Amino acid sequence: MGFLDTLKRNKPARKKDILKLIDFNKDYSELILRALADPNGLGKLDAMMHNAYMPRHYWEIFHQMYVYGNAYSNDGIAQREICIDCGGHIGVFTDVALHCGAIVYVFEPNKYLFAFLQNKYRDNPNVILHNQAVSNRNYQTQFLIDECGELSQGNRIVESVNHTQKSYEVEVIDLSQYIKEHILPKHNKISFLKLDVEGSEFDIMESLLGQDLHKYIGYIACETHERFFSDGEEKLAKLKQSIEEKSAKNVFLDWI
Repeated sequence: MGFLDTLKRNKPARKKDILKLIDFNKDYSELILRALADPNGLGKLDAMMHNAYMPRHYWEIFHQMYVYGNAYSNDGIAQREICIDCGGHIGVFTDVALHCGAIVYVFEPNKYLFAFLQNKYRDNPNVILHNQAVSNRNYQTQFLIDECGELSQGNRIVESVNHTQKSYEVEVIDLSQYIKEHILPKHNKISFLKLDVEGSEFDIMESLLGQDLHKYIGYIACETHERFFSDGEEKLAKLKQSIEEKSAKNVFLDWI
């Protein structure tokens, strides 16, 4: 039973629970104050990363990206970092990358969320939106809506052991091919790739590692969804083995 549940039941709250809540609110209040005092700098960036539930070891990565992404060369041209947001949802990660001065390629197959993203970024030339899913090949498939509804973060293109409510057809593109044909020829290197693609990450990572594309990417942050598969633990173990064999120390599997 949590602290708020205790209060709702009119039971005495323990001192340590009260102190814990005070500490949480103090930390959160400090983030808000820093964001208000520094709306164009690191103060707001820290608040945005906190809002994105970003694991702490990523914070330093984006602090550095902020410095480089907002720097200018001798000819006065901004040195833009390049990020890819696979599973854009409502743009929480994209907002962080944009604040760091990045150009962001966003992939979101959910037609309802994509309409939201179009409206949100309609005047921003640094956001390249794609209403497509990503995998390791090009094809058409059904986008599966789970029982939580159209805006759920659990909607996906992979068949899974979980219940789905309905579906509609979407286009799926080969992410490795897209990177090779449309991003690397323009930018040479990608700073950050975020993969939150509800199960497709296993096929995508196999393709990226197999073609050594991870060497052209500063960091790859991946949320794994082994729970969607009956053989999910085997898939995760295979991915970890591939990462180790490739000595891909820039790949992290702890995105939330």
